[in-house]
Amino acid sequence: MGLVFNSANYGTIIKDANQSRPYQLTYCKYMKLILHVLIVALALLVSAYIIPGIEVASVYIAIIAALILGLLNLVIRPILFILTLPLTIITFGLFAFVLNALIFWFAASFIEGFTVTGFIPALLGSIVVSIASALASKE
Repeated sequence: MGLVFNSANYGTIIKDANQSRPYQLTYCKYMKLILHVLIVALALLVSAYIIPGIEVASVYIAIIAALILGLLNLVIRPILFILTLPLTIITFGLFAFVLNALIFWFAASFIEGFTVTGFIPALLGSIVVSIASALASKE
């Protein structure tokens, strides 16, 4: 069971000599994660530029906000989604937009330099960030 270096992919893929399925190195996964965070941070900056009521002080704050939004979406969003599942079903899934906006607004409430002045800017900002995040997740 020897490992074979595939030079056509510039060292990003190593495959087992006995199997045809390639295995990605760990640094590729970390690079994808870093790229995803940077795309979300760029989406935050774009939403602050486009939508009145959202302010981001700097690129550093946008990166911090993107990391915190990612953590909130990883930990809190599934719990809130399960708790509000009947309401989400009744509204045909539209309440998920409200959950995203509330998480976006909540993140802005404790990040200094990232402010959202109301629910409507939070809703529009969360839609922009969700679209960018979905585009970043495509392979």
